[in-house]
Amino acid sequence: DIVTEWKKMVGEIDNTTIDDDKRFLFAKGHVMEEPIAQLFSYITKIPHTGGQNLTDVERPWAYVQVDKFTEEGEPLEIKTAFSNREEDGEKVWGKGCTFNGRGEMLTEDDTIPVEYMIQVQKQISFVGEDCRSGWLCALIGNEVKPRIYRIHRNQELIDKINKADEEFMFNYVI
Repeated sequence: DIVTEWKKMVGEIDNTTIDDDKRFLFAKGHVMEEPIAQLFSYITKIPHTGGQNLTDVERPWAYVQVDKFTEEGEPLEIKTAFSNREEDGEKVWGKGCTFNGRGEMLTEDDTIPVEYMIQVQKQISFVGEDCRSGWLCALIGNEVKPRIYRIHRNQELIDKINKADEEFMFNYVI
């Protein structure tokens, strides 16, 4: 189950199939969540609260972990990334949204790796139909400032994610 896998990653359960570097990177990302969330709030002036694990009533096997929530109840996903390049040298992260000193968004940027777009869209859907957007805050490599992305609800993508979830469950698990 997912809890056991998480315990393997953080080293609570011995698992020699996960190398120490990968385990350390996972632990580093987990430890850095609160400081990165604090930087998010500092830049955007949007307070955040603790996260939560959510399940889908219609798909009881489906699960998301939301790292933090904004005061409006929007999911805030926190990431640490080693670099901004794929193995072929292609950039995968945009510059992020820009904000003025009052936390007002000046420009939006949604150029993020597809797996994180899917993750935040799924979080948005689990929060509920009233949730119109979520946030991704990523600290990349040794950059000083995290990159912040506003991710607007995309119901067409959410429907595709749910269909893929169901197909996987019924074709490969059950």
